[in-house]
This record gives sequence, C-alpha cells and structure tokens, in this order.
Amino acid sequence: MAEPRATVRRLLVATDGSAAALAALRMARTLAIPAATGVAVVAVTDRADADPTHLSARMDRRLALVQSQLATIDGAATTWPLETAVGEPAAEICRCASARGVDLVVVGLGRYAAGDRLLGSETALRVACRAAVPVLAVPADADARARVGVCGVSADAVLASATARAAAGLLAPDGVLHLAHVAPYAGACEACGARAHLAAAATAAAATRAADPLHVETGLLRGAPADALLALAREHGAGLIALGRRRGSAQADPDSTLARVFRGAECAVLVVPAPAA
Repeated sequence: MAEPRATVRRLLVATDGSAAALAALRMARTLAIPAATGVAVVAVTDRADADPTHLSARMDRRLALVQSQLATIDGAATTWPLETAVGEPAAEICRCASARGVDLVVVGLGRYAAGDRLLGSETALRVACRAAVPVLAVPADADARARVGVCGVSADAVLASATARAAAGLLAPDGVLHLAHVAPYAGACEACGARAHLAAAATAAAATRAADPLHVETGLLRGAPADALLALAREHGAGLIALGRRRGSAQADPDSTLARVFRGAECAVLVVPAPAA
C-alpha cells in the first residue's frame, strides 16, 4: 500500500529523556521512513532547575539517557545529529528549529501537574505557541501514525487550509480526517463563510494525499471550540487533533482553545502556525 505523500523533509525532536520524549523519537522514525526525512535531536537542560555546580553532570546524564533511547529505536536513529543546550527549554527548542530550518518539531506531550497545564507552562504547549513551524506533541503511548484525525477549521481561510494539509500529511494510509468549524451559534458559521472554508480545507487535504486518497468529512459544530473538538476526537477514536494558530503572542492564554485542547487531549496534538505573509 502506498505511503502518504511526504510533506515533511526535515524534522527536529526535542527530548528530555522521558517516556513521552521516547514516544516522540519513535514517531520521528515513523515519519522519516517513507521519504528519508532528515531527523535531528535536541536535548535541553533547564538552567533554572539545576545547581550550577552540578549542571555539567546533569547534562552528561541526560545525554547518556537520550543516547540509550535512540539505541532502542534502530541503528539509523543513533546516527541522527544530537545537540545539547542549556536554557529555557521552549526558547532553546525554537532556536534550534530555526537554525536547522526544519519543517516540523516533534515533542512529548507529558502529563504534568494540573497547575502546570493551567498556567500554560508545559514545555510542549510553550513550544507550540512560539515555533514558526508546525509542532506535533505526542503522548507516551504513541507509536504509529494516527489513522483518524480531527482538524479544527478556523475563520482564517489560509490558516484553515494550511492546518488541513499538515494534518493530512501525518495520517496513516487509508486515513480519515474530520474537518470541523466550531461556532457558538448557527448564524456565526454563515457570517464567517465557514462552509466555504471547510470546502477549501477539504480540497487542500485531498491534494496533499493525491497518491494515497484520504477520506475527508466536514461538519459545523456549536459550542466552545476546545470542548467540541475534544468530544469529536473521542467520538471517532481520533489519534490526532490539529489546530491552527495565529501568529502573535508567544504565551499561552490558559483559557485559549489551544491550551484547553493540550490539557484535555488523550491523543497527539498538531499545532500549525499561520503561514508567513
């Protein structure tokens, strides 16, 4: 069976040696196989969490842990370029992504304390809010491309199509993509041209998978966007939720749709920034 047409040529995996980070490494290998995608790895040590006198030793331990994780994947993974950095993790990950010119950043979607998620301080969320390229956050149990995806279609037609294309490119063969525009009331959908945006996004997703047709369904939903998308994902057993992000603030509003999806998702989350003007 044909693989999906590749939309990612270079990707960066950010790791801290955790179980979720190991899942990110496995996912990177899965994404790299069909198109010989270039993979690089960055391991960041947060200076704020380390006693300066023990910083070097902590970095060495993390490096050894990441190398052991790479060895569990396969021989090819051990040849991936591995960079270490010290600093605020999200900032360092985004810096590395920019320097390497990657198309996608893959991070672990860790399960931290409720307070961390509420304040938007989880590294994966902070990277998703800052990165200039799409960010895929995967839970610790992720080990393959998702077959079913849910994609939120925004009122920005360009961003909606970009998000649909990115989501389609990550789904498994014979995948199903549910495109949904969520509005608080029916009239809002008509006012922003949601039906037209859904149709354009569906066309964009299908074009991405021309060599490996994708089943695309569209729908208009009412309610709070995060709640509606999470419910749709649970209903269809989705392994991926994709969201678009307008460029702007690098900080996550704890009540934003993005932050609420990160807090509530039971699957991978893909965040796609608005294309540069």
